[in-house]
Amino acid sequence: MKKVNFLFIATALFTMSFIFSCTKDTVESDTTAAADNAIVENESSKIVAAINAVAEDYGIGKPDGMQEVMEDSSFAPCAIITVDTIDALKTITIDFGPVPCQCINWDNKFRQGKITATWSGGYHMTGTVITVSTSEYFVGNSATTMNKHDYLKTITNEGENANGNIHFSISVTDALVTLYTGETISWESNRDREWIEGSATKVFFDDVYLITGGAAGIDRKGNPFTVNIIQPLKMQFCPWLVSGIIEISHDNFPVKTLDYGNGECDDKATVTINGNSYTINL
Repeated sequence: MKKVNFLFIATALFTMSFIFSCTKDTVESDTTAAADNAIVENESSKIVAAINAVAEDYGIGKPDGMQEVMEDSSFAPCAIITVDTIDALKTITIDFGPVPCQCINWDNKFRQGKITATWSGGYHMTGTVITVSTSEYFVGNSATTMNKHDYLKTITNEGENANGNIHFSISVTDALVTLYTGETISWESNRDREWIEGSATKVFFDDVYLITGGAAGIDRKGNPFTVNIIQPLKMQFCPWLVSGIIEISHDNFPVKTLDYGNGECDDKATVTINGNSYTINL
């Protein structure tokens, strides 16, 4: 009869238990999907905010227009803004140029490349369709750590909702972020954006929107995830979303919630997993 080495078995079981425990802790504290969704979500919102700011500066965003063109100090001096309001399909182009430049008065990030928007009618008009796209568009915290953002977004004015507020359906198809490390994040969404404040004024900095709906994507590690907004996201005159909560279902990982805060304009959000909270930068 063979002798059983109980010490060996005990050691093996302990090792397996330790490995499982470490793997479980890693899985339960993995904030990758939440962080990746925030990267795409926030820049997607900023792109629309940039287009809106230019439209309103040029008198084409709010009722009755404005009497003079105003320079938007949010953008870097290198940004060349072109507005074509002659053709039936009007166009705005924001060109940050072929090399990184810093948007000091906006969110302090570096940008290069183009954002382009076309629209079929007035922003307030029911049925107006706005299409927003990017071309060789890069964003980063430094000139050497820039992520490439490829977006195609369609915004449709749906008229007034039951609250008496103008609302927009927003569809993002095949958004792709290529990180400076070479990893990729894919993302798509269908949202509703309700214009709750500022629609009757000529300036854009008093605009406030509430965003509801969902999204789905694949994070940088290749894991699929889905997003459901469980408390409306609040978008106002700030480079980041200021409040709202989303729930992220991430493959076989525990469900996560991401809380954008209580209304303060900052680049922080809180991810909660199984009762444990982690702060991430947007």
